[in-house]
Amino acid sequence: PFAVHIRDLIEPASLGGSATVLMRKVVLPRAAAVIANSHASLATAASYARPACLRLVLPSPSGLKVRAESEVVVSPVAKRIGMVARLDPWKGREMLIEAFARAFPDGDERLVLFGGAAFGHDEFPELLRRLATERGVGSRVELAGHVADVTAAIDSLDICVQSSIRPEPLGQNVLQYLAAGKPTVVADEGGPAEWVSDDVNGLTFAARDADSLAGALRRIVADRELRTRLARGGASTPRLLSDGEIGAEMHGMMTRITRGQV
Repeated sequence: PFAVHIRDLIEPASLGGSATVLMRKVVLPRAAAVIANSHASLATAASYARPACLRLVLPSPSGLKVRAESEVVVSPVAKRIGMVARLDPWKGREMLIEAFARAFPDGDERLVLFGGAAFGHDEFPELLRRLATERGVGSRVELAGHVADVTAAIDSLDICVQSSIRPEPLGQNVLQYLAAGKPTVVADEGGPAEWVSDDVNGLTFAARDADSLAGALRRIVADRELRTRLARGGASTPRLLSDGEIGAEMHGMMTRITRGQV
Protein backbone atom coordinates (compact mmCIF):
# COMPACT_ATOMS: atom_id res chain seq x y z
CA PRO A 1 0.00 0.00 0.00
CA PHE A 2 1.13 3.57 -0.62
CA ALA A 3 0.09 7.10 0.28
CA VAL A 4 0.03 10.06 -2.11
CA HIS A 5 1.21 13.37 -0.70
CA ILE A 6 -0.49 16.18 -2.66
CA ARG A 7 0.89 19.69 -2.47
CA ASP A 8 -0.85 21.18 -5.49
CA LEU A 9 -4.21 21.16 -7.22
CA ILE A 10 -4.69 18.09 -9.43
CA GLU A 11 -5.53 20.20 -12.47
CA PRO A 12 -3.79 20.91 -15.80
CA ALA A 13 -3.20 24.56 -14.87
CA SER A 14 -1.13 23.42 -11.91
CA LEU A 15 0.46 20.12 -12.98
CA GLY A 16 0.24 20.13 -16.74
CA GLY A 17 -1.98 17.85 -18.80
CA SER A 18 0.08 14.63 -18.78
CA ALA A 19 0.79 14.67 -15.05
CA THR A 20 -2.87 15.38 -14.29
CA VAL A 21 -4.00 12.39 -16.35
CA LEU A 22 -1.39 10.19 -14.69
CA MET A 23 -2.55 11.21 -11.23
CA ARG A 24 -6.26 10.84 -12.02
CA LYS A 25 -6.08 7.59 -13.99
CA VAL A 26 -3.17 5.67 -12.47
CA VAL A 27 -1.97 6.95 -9.10
CA LEU A 28 -5.04 8.08 -7.14
CA PRO A 29 -7.24 5.05 -7.94
CA ARG A 30 -4.56 2.79 -6.42
CA ALA A 31 -3.67 4.86 -3.35
CA ALA A 32 -4.37 3.61 0.16
CA ALA A 33 -4.26 7.17 1.49
CA VAL A 34 -4.19 10.75 0.26
CA ILE A 35 -2.43 13.39 2.34
CA ALA A 36 -3.27 16.85 0.99
CA ASN A 37 -1.91 20.21 2.07
CA SER A 38 -5.39 21.79 2.04
CA HIS A 39 -9.04 20.98 1.57
CA ALA A 40 -8.78 22.82 -1.76
CA SER A 41 -6.09 20.39 -2.95
CA LEU A 42 -7.97 17.38 -1.60
CA ALA A 43 -11.15 18.41 -3.42
CA THR A 44 -9.36 18.11 -6.76
CA ALA A 45 -8.22 14.57 -5.94
CA ALA A 46 -10.94 12.97 -3.83
CA SER A 47 -13.27 11.89 -6.63
CA TYR A 48 -10.46 9.93 -8.32
CA ALA A 49 -9.58 7.93 -5.21
CA ARG A 50 -11.45 4.78 -4.22
CA PRO A 51 -14.04 5.11 -1.42
CA ALA A 52 -11.90 3.18 1.11
CA CYS A 53 -8.94 5.52 0.59
CA LEU A 54 -7.97 7.33 3.79
CA ARG A 55 -7.84 11.13 3.59
CA LEU A 56 -5.86 13.60 5.68
CA VAL A 57 -5.47 17.37 5.31
CA LEU A 58 -2.09 18.41 6.67
CA PRO A 59 -0.08 21.54 5.86
CA SER A 60 3.40 21.04 4.49
CA PRO A 61 6.30 21.29 6.96
CA SER A 62 8.11 24.61 6.78
CA GLY A 63 9.81 25.15 10.11
CA LEU A 64 6.99 27.29 11.50
CA LYS A 65 7.74 28.98 14.79
CA VAL A 66 4.51 30.49 16.06
CA ARG A 67 4.91 33.79 17.87
CA ALA A 68 3.09 34.01 21.19
CA GLU A 69 0.22 36.48 21.13
CA SER A 70 1.95 38.43 23.92
CA GLU A 71 5.03 38.82 21.68
CA VAL A 72 3.16 40.30 18.72
CA VAL A 73 4.29 43.86 18.03
CA VAL A 74 2.47 46.06 15.52
CA SER A 75 4.04 49.22 14.15
CA PRO A 76 2.12 52.40 15.06
CA VAL A 77 2.22 53.43 11.40
CA ALA A 78 2.00 50.89 8.58
CA LYS A 79 4.39 51.91 5.82
CA ARG A 80 5.88 48.66 4.49
CA ILE A 81 3.43 46.45 2.61
CA GLY A 82 4.80 43.35 0.97
CA MET A 83 4.82 39.78 -0.26
CA VAL A 84 7.31 36.98 0.27
CA ALA A 85 7.09 34.42 -2.55
CA ARG A 86 8.88 33.46 -5.75
CA LEU A 87 8.45 35.85 -8.67
CA ASP A 88 5.92 34.10 -10.87
CA PRO A 89 3.14 35.83 -12.87
CA TRP A 90 0.36 33.77 -11.27
CA LYS A 91 1.36 34.99 -7.80
CA GLY A 92 -0.44 38.22 -8.64
CA ARG A 93 2.26 40.85 -8.20
CA GLU A 94 1.02 42.82 -11.20
CA MET A 95 -2.40 43.10 -9.57
CA LEU A 96 -0.78 43.97 -6.24
CA ILE A 97 1.16 46.84 -7.84
CA GLU A 98 -2.05 48.04 -9.50
CA ALA A 99 -3.95 47.86 -6.19
CA PHE A 100 -1.12 49.61 -4.33
CA ALA A 101 -1.13 52.45 -6.88
CA ARG A 102 -4.90 52.85 -6.53
CA ALA A 103 -4.82 52.71 -2.73
CA PHE A 104 -1.80 54.98 -2.25
CA PRO A 105 -1.24 57.16 -5.35
CA ASP A 106 0.98 59.33 -3.19
CA GLY A 107 2.34 59.18 0.33
CA ASP A 108 5.23 57.36 1.98
CA GLU A 109 3.89 53.80 1.91
CA ARG A 110 6.23 51.33 0.20
CA LEU A 111 5.53 48.03 -1.55
CA VAL A 112 8.31 45.47 -1.03
CA LEU A 113 8.34 42.31 -3.15
CA PHE A 114 10.67 39.59 -1.90
CA GLY A 115 11.53 36.59 -4.06
CA GLY A 116 13.64 35.51 -6.99
CA ALA A 117 12.28 34.91 -10.49
CA ALA A 118 10.85 31.45 -11.10
CA PHE A 119 12.38 29.33 -13.86
CA GLY A 120 11.51 30.76 -17.26
CA HIS A 121 10.53 34.18 -15.92
CA ASP A 122 13.87 36.00 -15.86
CA GLU A 123 12.37 39.09 -17.52
CA PHE A 124 9.45 39.34 -15.10
CA PRO A 125 11.18 41.65 -12.57
CA GLU A 126 11.79 44.27 -15.26
CA LEU A 127 8.14 44.02 -16.35
CA LEU A 128 7.09 44.73 -12.76
CA ARG A 129 9.41 47.72 -12.54
CA ARG A 130 7.96 49.17 -15.75
CA LEU A 131 4.42 48.65 -14.48
CA ALA A 132 5.20 50.40 -11.21
CA THR A 133 6.70 53.34 -13.12
CA GLU A 134 3.70 53.54 -15.44
CA ARG A 135 1.37 53.63 -12.45
CA GLY A 136 3.35 56.46 -10.87
CA VAL A 137 4.71 54.46 -7.91
CA GLY A 138 8.05 53.32 -9.30
CA SER A 139 10.06 55.04 -6.57
CA ARG A 140 7.98 53.34 -3.89
CA VAL A 141 8.03 49.75 -5.19
CA GLU A 142 11.07 47.68 -4.24
CA LEU A 143 11.98 44.31 -5.76
CA ALA A 144 14.14 42.86 -3.01
CA GLY A 145 15.08 39.65 -4.83
CA HIS A 146 15.76 36.23 -3.35
CA VAL A 147 16.29 36.10 0.41
CA ALA A 148 17.67 33.24 2.46
CA ASP A 149 16.17 34.47 5.74
CA VAL A 150 12.42 34.34 5.17
CA THR A 151 11.64 35.11 8.81
CA ALA A 152 13.63 38.36 8.67
CA ALA A 153 11.94 39.35 5.41
CA ILE A 154 8.49 38.86 6.92
CA ASP A 155 9.47 40.65 10.12
CA SER A 156 10.55 43.68 8.07
CA LEU A 157 6.99 44.18 6.78
CA ASP A 158 4.09 45.95 8.48
CA ILE A 159 1.44 44.25 6.33
CA CYS A 160 1.78 40.96 4.43
CA VAL A 161 -0.17 40.10 1.29
CA GLN A 162 -1.04 37.02 -0.76
CA SER A 163 -2.70 37.97 -4.06
CA SER A 164 -2.42 34.97 -6.38
CA ILE A 165 -4.61 35.15 -9.47
CA ARG A 166 -5.46 31.45 -9.46
CA PRO A 167 -6.35 29.40 -6.38
CA GLU A 168 -3.37 28.57 -4.18
CA PRO A 169 -3.19 24.91 -3.12
CA LEU A 170 -2.03 26.04 0.33
CA GLY A 171 -0.24 29.38 0.37
CA GLN A 172 2.70 28.50 2.59
CA ASN A 173 3.64 32.16 2.90
CA VAL A 174 0.24 32.84 4.47
CA LEU A 175 0.95 30.36 7.27
CA GLN A 176 4.32 32.04 7.78
CA TYR A 177 2.66 35.47 7.93
CA LEU A 178 0.15 34.28 10.51
CA ALA A 179 2.74 32.48 12.63
CA ALA A 180 4.83 35.67 12.70
CA GLY A 181 1.86 37.68 13.97
CA LYS A 182 1.64 39.92 10.92
CA PRO A 183 -1.51 41.75 9.73
CA THR A 184 -2.37 39.70 6.66
CA VAL A 185 -4.44 40.24 3.50
CA VAL A 186 -5.32 37.28 1.23
CA ALA A 187 -7.54 36.34 -1.71
CA ASP A 188 -10.82 34.72 -0.73
CA GLU A 189 -10.25 31.35 -2.42
CA GLY A 190 -8.10 28.24 -2.29
CA GLY A 191 -5.91 27.24 0.62
CA PRO A 192 -5.42 30.74 2.10
CA ALA A 193 -9.18 31.16 2.57
CA GLU A 194 -9.11 28.03 4.76
CA TRP A 195 -6.68 29.75 7.12
CA VAL A 196 -7.81 33.38 7.13
CA SER A 197 -11.24 34.35 8.43
CA ASP A 198 -12.12 37.85 7.31
CA ASP A 199 -11.85 40.44 10.10
CA VAL A 200 -10.76 37.74 12.58
CA ASN A 201 -7.13 36.86 11.83
CA GLY A 202 -6.73 38.77 8.57
CA LEU A 203 -8.64 40.46 5.77
CA THR A 204 -9.82 38.79 2.58
CA PHE A 205 -10.52 40.42 -0.77
CA ALA A 206 -12.33 39.22 -3.87
CA ALA A 207 -9.85 37.15 -5.87
CA ARG A 208 -8.49 38.79 -9.03
CA ASP A 209 -10.15 42.13 -8.11
CA ALA A 210 -7.63 44.97 -7.82
CA ASP A 211 -10.23 47.40 -6.46
CA SER A 212 -11.20 44.96 -3.70
CA LEU A 213 -7.53 44.49 -2.79
CA ALA A 214 -6.94 48.25 -2.82
CA GLY A 215 -9.87 48.71 -0.46
CA ALA A 216 -8.52 46.10 1.95
CA LEU A 217 -5.08 47.74 1.90
CA ARG A 218 -6.49 51.21 2.58
CA ARG A 219 -8.56 49.87 5.46
CA ILE A 220 -5.77 47.98 7.18
CA VAL A 221 -3.21 50.78 6.77
CA ALA A 222 -5.59 53.37 8.24
CA ASP A 223 -6.56 51.40 11.38
CA ARG A 224 -3.88 50.51 13.92
CA GLU A 225 -6.41 48.89 16.24
CA LEU A 226 -7.55 46.62 13.42
CA ARG A 227 -3.96 45.69 12.57
CA THR A 228 -3.26 44.82 16.20
CA ARG A 229 -6.36 42.67 16.52
CA LEU A 230 -5.69 40.82 13.26
CA ALA A 231 -2.02 40.26 14.08
CA ARG A 232 -2.85 38.73 17.45
CA GLY A 233 -5.57 36.68 15.81
CA GLY A 234 -3.05 35.46 13.25
CA ALA A 235 -0.64 34.21 15.88
CA SER A 236 -3.54 32.40 17.58
CA THR A 237 -4.73 30.64 14.41
CA PRO A 238 -5.47 26.96 15.15
CA ARG A 239 -3.42 24.23 13.48
CA LEU A 240 -0.27 26.25 12.85
CA LEU A 241 1.80 23.13 13.40
CA SER A 242 5.48 22.57 14.04
CA ASP A 243 7.37 20.18 11.75
CA GLY A 244 7.39 17.63 14.58
CA GLU A 245 3.62 17.77 14.93
CA ILE A 246 3.17 17.42 11.17
CA GLY A 247 5.57 14.48 11.14
CA ALA A 248 3.68 12.76 13.96
CA GLU A 249 0.37 13.02 12.11
CA MET A 250 1.93 11.78 8.88
CA HIS A 251 3.56 8.89 10.76
CA GLY A 252 0.17 7.95 12.20
CA MET A 253 -1.32 7.76 8.71
CA MET A 254 1.58 5.66 7.41
CA THR A 255 1.22 3.31 10.35
CA ARG A 256 -2.45 2.79 9.58
CA ILE A 257 -1.90 1.87 5.94
CA THR A 258 1.07 -0.41 6.63
CA ARG A 259 -1.02 -2.27 9.19
CA GLY A 260 -3.73 -2.76 6.62
CA GLN A 261 -6.27 -0.47 8.32
CA VAL A 262 -7.72 0.59 4.99
